[in-house]
Formats: sequence, C-alpha cells, structure tokens
Amino acid sequence: MSVSHITPALSKRSYVSLAEFNSGLYQYSYTINMQMEKEVGSLTLNPAATALNCPKGRVLYENGKKLYPANGNFRGANDGVTTYMVGVYDPISGLNGFIDPNSPLFGLQNTDKPVYLNNDNYLGNGVLTNGPIETTSSIKAGTSLVAGTYLASRQINVALYNAGGNSVPYTSTNTVADVFIDATAGNVFVISTPRGSSLTNIYVYFNSNTSVPVSVAPVNGSLMTLIFVNYVNNPVNVNFGGIIKRTSNTIVLPDGDPTPQISNIMFASANNYIIELNRSGVMAL
Repeated sequence: MSVSHITPALSKRSYVSLAEFNSGLYQYSYTINMQMEKEVGSLTLNPAATALNCPKGRVLYENGKKLYPANGNFRGANDGVTTYMVGVYDPISGLNGFIDPNSPLFGLQNTDKPVYLNNDNYLGNGVLTNGPIETTSSIKAGTSLVAGTYLASRQINVALYNAGGNSVPYTSTNTVADVFIDATAGNVFVISTPRGSSLTNIYVYFNSNTSVPVSVAPVNGSLMTLIFVNYVNNPVNVNFGGIIKRTSNTIVLPDGDPTPQISNIMFASANNYIIELNRSGVMAL
C-alpha cells in the first residue's frame, strides 16, 4: 500500500526547483514480506514524474511527511531510506512525493507563503556574506560576475591518448597522440609531452568525449588557454583543424631535451566556432 499525502492549505516551508526535478521526486510505499511476516518500506522514483511536468522554477510545498534514515544507534523509522527526506506537493501538476531537501535540485523559498498564491515569480533572495561561497557544480550569471580581488579558473593537466579515438592512454613508442580539451572543466589546460617518448605530432580536439576525434564548439564566450610543454628530444608539431579558426594549422615545439620548451595559444568560442585569439613565441621552462 502507498503512503497517503495530504495537501495543506498553508505550508511551513517551500522549495523552488533549480532544474528539472523528475530524477529527485520519490514515492515511498510498503509491501508485505511474507517470509519475515512484516511490512517493508521502499523508496522509488515517482513514475508519474517527467521532465515535462517537473520543470525548473516549480515551487514545491512541504506537506508534513518525513522519512528518517538509520544513523548511529538509531535504526531509522523507514526502510530503504539513506538520507533525510521531506514530503512535498506541487499544486500545479498535482504531483506529490519525497525530496532530499539538501539536493542541488532545490533551493529554499519563502517559508510561509500559502499554496493558493500564484508563483510566477520564483526567483529567490540575494545573498550578502563576508564568508566564502563554494560549490561542487557551477555558477551561472545572468549579467556579470564581479570580484573584489581576482577570478581564478581551474588548471587542467590534460592526458594524451593514442591517435584514432580509441580512448587508450598514449603509448610512448607511438609518434602521434590525440589531446581532448573539455572546456567545461576549466580555462587553463597544460599539455606535456612525455620525456623520452617517440612523439612527433599532437592533434588537438575540443571535445570531452575521448573516443570522438572531432572538435565541438563550447558554449559561446568560453575562453581556453592551452600551454604546451615539450620534454621530447625532437621537435613536436601541435596540429589544429576542423571548426578551429587559426592563424596557422600548427605550433612547432622545438627540441625539449635538455631544456623543456613552452608555447601558449588562446582560444575563444564564438558563433559556434573556436577562434584563435593569440599565441606566444617559444620560451624555455
């Protein structure tokens, strides 16, 4: 039998969906375990929830139901629950179920707004703090980001793969390697040639999928700086092609042994192309 839900006239707390939330709306039900002669609860995704009826910006209201997991000496009140869950109701779709109130899919809304009021404006309050703001996901700005001191992007040390899109890590006896730049991972990418390898050519692709050796334009406005460090005892050609608009098809890294050599090139994504902004000369490490 399924756990019943009651639609409240007023709600103590409400949540706004920050993305499609069909993957975060659960139902809790009981079945009879004949062998153990007891009811056993289970938590499953609500089968009526879809991306269409669980859109971003929907306001969900607590209905008073709670699910409690085991923790320490407390065995938990609900089987099959590993995190604290709260029951919610969507007055627009009529859906109800349980959510993790700390899920990144949801944000807190006004805590005493009645269910019957229109929620066309679901935007939340601003934040003013003297402490850090940290996220494991992303920050999206409708206009701009302003820093009192500086903005720093993540540096990515890029792996090399055997050429051909087979996702096999580079073998040092091969003369050719592929490099894949994932523009969603950061803005500064360091590509180092393995010391003592037979490498002579690197092919650069802007693609997070290491099995597809083609370039895909990142989100317009993305900036990507590539830093190449050559440790190999011969020149290495870095090759660009496809939708990459460049002043020349290659960067030649001079002999990197005994003194490693560095070259930089910077790109921006615009109008569904990857456009070279500038490149440096060769410099010693």
